[in-house]
Amino acid sequence: RVQHFYGGLQITNHKVQSKSEELIRLLDLRAPMGINPKANTCKYAVCIHIACNINNHPFNRPVALKMCGVDSDTYRDAYTSVTGILEIHPYINFSQVGIQLNHPGLVPVAKKILQKYKDRFIKALPEIQRPNAKFDITAYTSASIMLAAEFRNVKIDKNLLLDLTETRAKDFKKIYDSMSELVMLPIKAELEKSNNKKKSSPKNNHTSNNTSNTSENEDSNITEQPQQKKKIPQKNQNKYK
Repeated sequence: RVQHFYGGLQITNHKVQSKSEELIRLLDLRAPMGINPKANTCKYAVCIHIACNINNHPFNRPVALKMCGVDSDTYRDAYTSVTGILEIHPYINFSQVGIQLNHPGLVPVAKKILQKYKDRFIKALPEIQRPNAKFDITAYTSASIMLAAEFRNVKIDKNLLLDLTETRAKDFKKIYDSMSELVMLPIKAELEKSNNKKKSSPKNNHTSNNTSNTSENEDSNITEQPQQKKKIPQKNQNKYK
């Protein structure tokens, strides 16, 4: 059966084939009763997909979906289930996702959001639990990119984002809500507070007030608020480059 997928997906690389078959054997060992009826139809394609990622080999996802006879949501569910059973945490290249979304400028902001989330999440945990905190599922990447897009008032295709990161919709929503509450709401509140101060401050004190606000407010340094009227030199437009 796996040979059928090699042919349809045009996988001729021996390293990819060898790794695919190794993953299939391990999956059969750990889940002898299968995953679930829908995910089972994707088993071979997903193992090949993972093997391609490990070996930096291209993988034709649309063809895989057709061969499996499933939609994108079902394939994402199967991919997440298989990687969970195999205890494999796919590496997601932030920059590559940004390029494929046609918005590479979101990547530095998304990384800052994710890092701030990790810091605050771990800080809120009891000290004994902190070493066990993990952020290796793909939902962390997709949620941070979506929040960066919203902050920058950039529209991106959510379904494409989930496909590129192979993230289940329910996992995305859970992490998105948590990240929004823990990171983005405080940022927006501080920005609003800062804007109100600027409006109420005399013009001749504008510069000095900005300096003090910057030193006192850590959240305002995470991401810049988009400015529409004032043109800023290119080198100052993005603090994260």
